[in-house]
Amino acid sequence: MEAVRLSRGIYVEYPSAPEGIQSSTNVLIFNGWTSSKLKYLQKYAPLYREKNYLIFYVESPSQVFWSTDPKEKTNLHHFDSAIRFLKDNAIDVFSKSGRAHVIIHNFSNGGVNQLWKLYLNLEENSLDFNVKGLIFDSAPGYSGSNNLSTLHPFIRAAMIGPSKSGTWDYWYRDVAAYITASIVVPMYAMFNILGIRNLFHSNEDAMYSPRFAKLPRLFMYTRVDLLVTSKDVEIHIKKCKDMGVDVDVEVWQDAAHVKLLVSDTEKYSKCVDQFVKKVTS
Repeated sequence: MEAVRLSRGIYVEYPSAPEGIQSSTNVLIFNGWTSSKLKYLQKYAPLYREKNYLIFYVESPSQVFWSTDPKEKTNLHHFDSAIRFLKDNAIDVFSKSGRAHVIIHNFSNGGVNQLWKLYLNLEENSLDFNVKGLIFDSAPGYSGSNNLSTLHPFIRAAMIGPSKSGTWDYWYRDVAAYITASIVVPMYAMFNILGIRNLFHSNEDAMYSPRFAKLPRLFMYTRVDLLVTSKDVEIHIKKCKDMGVDVDVEVWQDAAHVKLLVSDTEKYSKCVDQFVKKVTS
């Protein structure tokens, strides 16, 4: 189905129901992984289309490495177009008792960074938002010193993007990624020592803010992920459980980073469907 561009990196897909958008139309937000593109995020849409969700697709640019200032305008206002669309269509999600609900489906660290930007926007505008659950696919990374080992492949993946192995573009980007990593990894190590905020801290701000901290969440991850390790995700799972949060967990043994759906579509669909039914019933 066709998605309509609202602003840079944000698209909306109308529900398939004949009646179109109603005040009670439920909302799904896909927060994409770093350097994600619309056409790849749309592969996950069938999980929600038959439930007649209004779907927002949010691409995540590679600039998430540096996007850590909560007062920066590009962070504060990133979701303005989506919020405006919901208000203009009178969708009843801006109350905890609203007729419509929201599910937020986040991919990798880039997706959790977009969750942080949504959090900033809602706080800036003092808006309630009827979120019923959070889904994390291959996310999130951890802000402790162990994230340094994953920064290099994270940077490499973000910079190479969809380039094909063996092409000039691939090798050019690969060399640039190694040079960038040689600068960023020591810098992040210094950030950790000095207690300076970085991407991982911003992501934790979103996950554990009073607004989102108690929401039920589904973690789906793989044992062989090189970008967001299973150890990182399990640190967050333990923290959530210790806080009394309702947590569902599903582990893949041999899927690659953000390739869980491709690895086992039936398993992925079942996990999402069961979680959504549980938190919205």
